[in-house]
Amino acid sequence: MNVLKPDFKMYISNLDNIEHNTNYIYTVKQVNGNFQYEYNGGNCNLPPYYESGFQNCETSCGAAHACPPVQKAFNFDVSRDTTSYLIKHYISDSSESNNLVDSAIYRQGFYNYYAYDDGTPEFGYGLEPAGASLAYRFTLSIPDTLRAVQMYFNRTLNNANQQFFNLVIWKDNNGQPGEVIYEMPSQLPEWEDGLYHFHPYMIDKLLVLSGTFYIGWQQLTQGSLNIGFDANNIHNNMTFYKDETGWHNSIFPGSLLIRPVLGQDLILGTNEETTARISGKVSIYPNPAQSWFMIDPAGMLSDPEARITVYNVFGSLVEKHLGTKGKINISHLPAGLYIVRVVSHNKMYSAKLLVNH
Repeated sequence: MNVLKPDFKMYISNLDNIEHNTNYIYTVKQVNGNFQYEYNGGNCNLPPYYESGFQNCETSCGAAHACPPVQKAFNFDVSRDTTSYLIKHYISDSSESNNLVDSAIYRQGFYNYYAYDDGTPEFGYGLEPAGASLAYRFTLSIPDTLRAVQMYFNRTLNNANQQFFNLVIWKDNNGQPGEVIYEMPSQLPEWEDGLYHFHPYMIDKLLVLSGTFYIGWQQLTQGSLNIGFDANNIHNNMTFYKDETGWHNSIFPGSLLIRPVLGQDLILGTNEETTARISGKVSIYPNPAQSWFMIDPAGMLSDPEARITVYNVFGSLVEKHLGTKGKINISHLPAGLYIVRVVSHNKMYSAKLLVNH
């Protein structure tokens, strides 16, 4: 998998005033799955921090601890749109008779969005003046379908961020944005309930992308659109802005909170239990719906054991129902686009549902 890093960095230090011999191990275990493995980095002599700082990747045995290799590719299951792994790191002091162990745990998730950021905006990033454009570069290893663009705009005083913009997608032109391939005019920043929840701007056409492309916006008004900016992950080489002289790379180190959502379906489901085979579409009515919908009997045989689930565009399960007869209540759901899944006789059907109160 050429999208995986060959190794990763650990910050390991010895806060004592004498050298210690340490052993490093990490384990990987799939959540709700069977995949797992362990990496043993062996032993190293670790000098005190005041002498040499953090453990060096370049020393003869330090790389096995401070920059351990990705020992094995994750087990990617194409039948799942979401999976995650618990990665646990252990470093022990083998110099002492009472073996002291320190640990760190991280959950690595794989989802159907492409992100450079960690989901938390330390700052904001904006453009001036009206007519300026911002573009964020992404590169796909294989062609995929763009379904939505998740964006997180910061909330600002007196709603100063409520300015219209055109959402734009560009082709690549020798390392800079080139031809416009999609435009969604006259959009406004929108916010979801909860802390740091991205808002999805849905793509209303089939848009298959390959290689390098750019996502961003054209500024329509004077005043800065303030999008979330992650200061901990440095990807300003992917950020471009355009003024009257052309495109330029951003000089501000960080990552924009912009994420393309990709895949064959809009579901970002976190429920990994089903093994049903995707079989096709199911008809639902009314669509758009206000407070309820039903499974069209002409398109689905009645099955009292069928499992009906409704997901929002973030992949969260928002409604469950058993059986394909009767009305399914959605009056409690916010207006927006949802995905309905029906699992019947070990086959899976899906449909888009627009809720419009």
